[in-house]
Amino acid sequence: MSIDLPAAATFLEANARLLDRRRAELVLGTGTRERVVAALRPYANADGGFGSALEPDVRGPHSEPTAALTALEVLAETGTLDSPATADLVRDVAAWVAGVAEAGGGVPFVVAATAEHPGGRGCGRHPAAPTSPSGSPGRCTGESCRGWAWVRRGAGRGWRRRSRSTPTA
Repeated sequence: MSIDLPAAATFLEANARLLDRRRAELVLGTGTRERVVAALRPYANADGGFGSALEPDVRGPHSEPTAALTALEVLAETGTLDSPATADLVRDVAAWVAGVAEAGGGVPFVVAATAEHPGGRGCGRHPAAPTSPSGSPGRCTGESCRGWAWVRRGAGRGWRRRSRSTPTA
């Protein structure tokens, strides 16, 4: 089975977000890392986190753990995670994650503000999802810690220490 790259590019141009178009251009060899990072920056919030549906299933404007992880994944896939050009984004998101992490190091799946926002209603409200002490639905550690390990500068170090030393339920 062959892939019709021109048709795929046309589909992306007509339907994908700017960030996803820039990511595809990079993969296809027609884009640059700088263009991907430039398309990522508008999702960054003043508090250091990322929001505004960077992770499409969480549509509120608030900074969210899933959006922060998505931002770090984009930086990693473009090879810019350790770049001086993105040091501000990584430093700020590390501080944001440290600020929302619970005492045991768990990070909520969804912050309470988004769970109550019209664009976030239902996020993390699965009946089996535990509620964290902060009132946010659920928390993530385990598998997502592998991704959070990218937060390795500044405040991120303190968060990782708490996460490894204190088990969460």
